[in-house]
Amino acid sequence: MKKIIAIFLLIVCGVGLLSACGGRDAYVPSGFQRVSHDNADYYFYVPNGWIPDLATGVTAAYVSAKDRSSVSFMAFEVDDTLIQATVGSSQNGESAPDSQSAPDSEALTSDTDEPMTDEPATDGTTAADTLPEGLPEITTVEEYWAYYEGQFKATFSDLAYSVNGENMMLAGMKAKKYVYTATVTGQTYEFMQVVALKAGTVYIFTYTSTEDVFDSHLEEVNAIIGYISLK
Repeated sequence: MKKIIAIFLLIVCGVGLLSACGGRDAYVPSGFQRVSHDNADYYFYVPNGWIPDLATGVTAAYVSAKDRSSVSFMAFEVDDTLIQATVGSSQNGESAPDSQSAPDSEALTSDTDEPMTDEPATDGTTAADTLPEGLPEITTVEEYWAYYEGQFKATFSDLAYSVNGENMMLAGMKAKKYVYTATVTGQTYEFMQVVALKAGTVYIFTYTSTEDVFDSHLEEVNAIIGYISLK
């Protein structure tokens, strides 16, 4: 089974950093900058003051050098690929196990600024070892989340939801929102992931921040979500 490692993460890119005609790229929203690659099949904008971070291959950005609250966006096909979730970056530059990611939907990140690979876990197993064999047919967001939720909980033993599957829209698609907290390297982080699935492609937005400043960026984060569009 192939593996795609990217940074929610997203989530689980994180904490690595914590339409054709008529698309929103016809203009850049006032006060925002486009950070998605030209060859991406979506447009992703963040406020002008935020710092883009595309080093890991995931479209991502964070608030500042002092505030590593981050956002990321990923799109990938649901097939027999082993998918890992990116959840963004931490306040101090450390990474948590998205995106995303986040579900193994964006690439899990480690306690460095690099995406998590198959480094041994504390019990001697690797990330690949802990993932289930075979990917069931996934046709809904609920099926996707249910399949990968076990991996989140295996990574984040104290994972606690404040929002679990709330209906919302993402780039004109019906989506589900998940908000939860988890402790990473002794620090409590809060994650927001918005997941949509269309024609076999999963789209995942991930916002990651320390719990104490999570709410302070929600207005900007909601604006970021609102400006995401597909080509």
